[in-house]
Amino acid sequence: MNITIRNFIFKFVVPVLILLIFLYPEYYLRKHTNVFMVDSGHFSRNALLSTFFLPLIFLSLNRWIGAITITCYTGFLLFFVKVAKQIGHIAADNVEAIMGTNSAEAISIVAENIPACILLICILIACFCLALKLCHFRPIILSISLSCVLIPWLYHWHYTAIAWTSSNPNNDSTFNNPEGRTHMFFETYPGVPGILIYGGYELLFYKDAPSTPHTKQDEMILSMGNDKAKNIIIVIGESATAYRHGYLNHHLQTTPFASQLIAEKKACTIEKAHSVAPLTNLVLPRILSFQSVDHPEKLYDRKNLIELASQAGYKTYWIGNQTGKGPFSNRYGYLSRYTDLTLRPDYLKISSKENFSTKEIKAFHAKIPVGGSDDFDLLKPLKIILEQDSSEQKFIILHLWGSHTGYSDKSDKIDRQALPNSDAYDRSIHHTDRLLEQIIKLANNNLNQKYLLFYTSDHGEDVPRQGHGIWDGDWKQYEIPMLLTWGEAETENGLKYCKRINKMRAPTGYFSQTMDKIFLSEMMGYKINPETVRLITSNDRILHVDGEIYLYPNVRTYWGAGEIVPKNTSLP
Repeated sequence: MNITIRNFIFKFVVPVLILLIFLYPEYYLRKHTNVFMVDSGHFSRNALLSTFFLPLIFLSLNRWIGAITITCYTGFLLFFVKVAKQIGHIAADNVEAIMGTNSAEAISIVAENIPACILLICILIACFCLALKLCHFRPIILSISLSCVLIPWLYHWHYTAIAWTSSNPNNDSTFNNPEGRTHMFFETYPGVPGILIYGGYELLFYKDAPSTPHTKQDEMILSMGNDKAKNIIIVIGESATAYRHGYLNHHLQTTPFASQLIAEKKACTIEKAHSVAPLTNLVLPRILSFQSVDHPEKLYDRKNLIELASQAGYKTYWIGNQTGKGPFSNRYGYLSRYTDLTLRPDYLKISSKENFSTKEIKAFHAKIPVGGSDDFDLLKPLKIILEQDSSEQKFIILHLWGSHTGYSDKSDKIDRQALPNSDAYDRSIHHTDRLLEQIIKLANNNLNQKYLLFYTSDHGEDVPRQGHGIWDGDWKQYEIPMLLTWGEAETENGLKYCKRINKMRAPTGYFSQTMDKIFLSEMMGYKINPETVRLITSNDRILHVDGEIYLYPNVRTYWGAGEIVPKNTSLP
C-alpha cells in the first residue's frame, strides 16, 4: 500500500469510523435518558445531529487539548452508558445521585468492578494515544463544527423556555432561573452534554435550604394527648430489600437476632411493606416530614417530625453515617439540622446546654472519614448519649450505610463466618442485624426498658442489577423490612402499635412507608385525623424515578408500564 492511500485511510477513513463508533453509544444514551418535552423526538433528533459534530470539534483542536478532551468525553460517555444499562434510564434524580457520590462510596463501587475499571482504563489510554495522532488544529472545520453544535444548543435553551412558559402560564418560575434551565436542557438535550451541564450546575451551585423553625403544623394533626412513648429510637437502614431477611422467609438466616426477638414476642415485623420511592433523597423527607408524593412543598413549609418531637418534650438526636450536603443528600441533611444534636460525617452541631461529654463527641467526629465508616462506629456516640445524657425523653434517629451498593465492604469477618455460603449482600443484612442487637442492648441498659425502637430501610434493592432507582426494575427495589421492638416497660405500647400499624394497610394488603410519619407522630402523643389515614391507605401511591406517581403495586417494571395516577388528583 503506497503512502498516499495510507495517509488517506488514516486521515479520513479512520476518523469517519471513529465518528460512527462514537455515535452509537451517544445514541443509546439519548434513548435511555428521561425526556420531559412532549415533542421529545424532534429535540432528540436535533440533539443527535448536533452531537455528530462534537468529534469534529475535538479532532480540530490543538493536538494535546484535543487528545485530553476526547479521552475525558469518551470516559464520561462509557460511564453513563454503563449506568443507563444498569438502571434502565437516567433521570434527573439519578444525575443528582451520581453527583452526590463521595470518594469512599466511589472506591467501594470500583472495588466491586475492578475488571470493568481496568478495561475502561485500557480503552482510555488507547483513545488518548490515537487522538494524539489524529488531532490537528483546523480552524475552518472547528468554526463550522462549533456553529453546528452551538446554534441548536442555543435554540433548545431558548425554545424550551418558551414551551415551558406557554404550557405553564401560571407557574413559569420553574424555568426562569439557571437551575431550571439546566434541568430543562438536560431533559430536552439528553446525552453527555445535558448530563454534564445539569449535573455540573447542581454540584457547583446548589444551596442548602436554611433549617429555620416552622410555625405551621400539618392539617392531619388534630391535637396533642398524653399517651406517648418515653423514648423513641428510629433506625433507618439503606438499600435493604425485604426478601433477603431471615424473618421474612429468606432461605438463609441473615437475621438471627431479629428473628429471635419476633419468636419471643418481643418484636413484630410489618410484612408486605414497601417504600414510597426508590431513592434515599426522595424517601427520608417523606418519612420524617409531612412531605408526600403529591405535596413536595410540605418539606419546607410546615413542622417536621423532629420539630414535633421537640414540641412534645423530647430531646432530639441525629446520628448518621451518611453525608447531608450536595445536590442529592441536602434534603435529608436539611432535616437532620433540626435536631438538638446532629452528627454526620460532614457536619456536627451540639447544643450549648448539653449535659454529656461534648469533648468525646467532637473527638469521635474528627476521626470519621468524609464518606462515613462502619455502621458499628455509630455505637460510640450513641453509648455516650445514652449513658451520660440525663434527658428524660429522647427521640433518636440513626441513619446507616446498611446494604448500599458496594456490598463487600458492608460486612466483616464475623458475618463471613456466620454465613459462609452467602453472597456479599446477605452478609451486609447480617451485619445490620448484629448492629441492631448492640443498639437494643444499649437501650435496655440505659433507658430503663422504656423505649420503642422502629427499624426500616429507606428503600429496597435490585440485587442482581446491584442498584436502586432503576427505571424498569422490579418490586424488590421497593420492598423493605419493618421491625418494631420495645423495652419490657413498653410492652403494652409495643403490642398496641403492632396492631395499629397492621391496620393501616391498603386494600391490596400492602403497608406503605407513607404511614410511618403517622404512627411515629402517634407514638409522640399526637392525634391524627382518621379520615386522612383512611384516604391515604385507600390510595397507595409511590413516586417512581421517572417522576410519575403510580398506584402500588402497579409500578413501572421491565414487563409492564404500570398504572400512573392522573395529574389532577391529589391527596393530603
